Amino acid sequence: MVAVLLVLVGVPVLVLVLRSSPTPHRSATAAAASASPSPSPTPMSPEQYQKVLDDLARSLGAKFGALGADRTPDQLRMDVVSMRDELSGSFNILQTATPPPQVRPAHDRLLTALTQLSEIVNEVVAAAGNAELCGGSSALSRITTSPAADAVRTAIKGLSTADPTHPYPVAAFLPTGTPEANRQLGNGAVIKKSTKGPNTLKVEDNGDTDAVLTLAPAGSTSTALMVYVRAGQTATTNGVKDGSYDMYVASGHDWDGGAKAFTRNCAYEKFTDPADFSSTKSTYTILTITLHAASGGNASATPTDPGSFPT
Repeated sequence: MVAVLLVLVGVPVLVLVLRSSPTPHRSATAAAASASPSPSPTPMSPEQYQKVLDDLARSLGAKFGALGADRTPDQLRMDVVSMRDELSGSFNILQTATPPPQVRPAHDRLLTALTQLSEIVNEVVAAAGNAELCGGSSALSRITTSPAADAVRTAIKGLSTADPTHPYPVAAFLPTGTPEANRQLGNGAVIKKSTKGPNTLKVEDNGDTDAVLTLAPAGSTSTALMVYVRAGQTATTNGVKDGSYDMYVASGHDWDGGAKAFTRNCAYEKFTDPADFSSTKSTYTILTITLHAASGGNASATPTDPGSFPT
């Protein structure tokens, strides 16, 4: 309390001004009790952790196995997207697992390697989308020869040796790394022929990729002739029967003979107009087709679904 004396007209007046200080709040305890730390997760038993690893290897191995059979960009992209999703799911399961303490460092290295592998798989998804990669063999080469794949293999080996008393084997879900191939047939090689006649087909490939030209009887899905033409060369094939034929051309790099398709930089087209061959006792047709003509070409073609190609 503070007293202030004022003098007014000679009359002393005492004015009291009260100043009160706030009383600090007192809790029941001097300070709030600190929160108790969360208990650490209980490590898995060796058997539980091994099952997580087995499931990962089995699911990813199935995805890599399916990839090898792909022969078109659409098939490839669908399977690589499925692989990416499976890889993400397997990573999440492994990340939430609590391994035995002895293998924690090796466990973390596998997580890091799987993250790197996922980045490569994403690149392959994009490459399949723009037809840079078209077949499973090239996609597998791109993935399995990457530094990320080597990191996964190293991490798997580390798990098998991290605990001398209890190794953790992981099945090799990654195929052996094989460099990208550049398989070619000889210029003019006949891949398939079911026609016999007096006429001749000449195909000039002015592009920088090899090509395969296919003839099918108009309106049919059966191949009458399939011939391989190397980039910058001309192929001549005799023995074409009279008739009207639909013409298809596939181009690209790395010819997969089993799939009958290019595995990289592929394009699929169908010619707008049919090819007509006719002959008499004294005459026959020599038809010349120019691929990738810069100008003045004698035929036009439009992109088409590779699934519509004759077989």
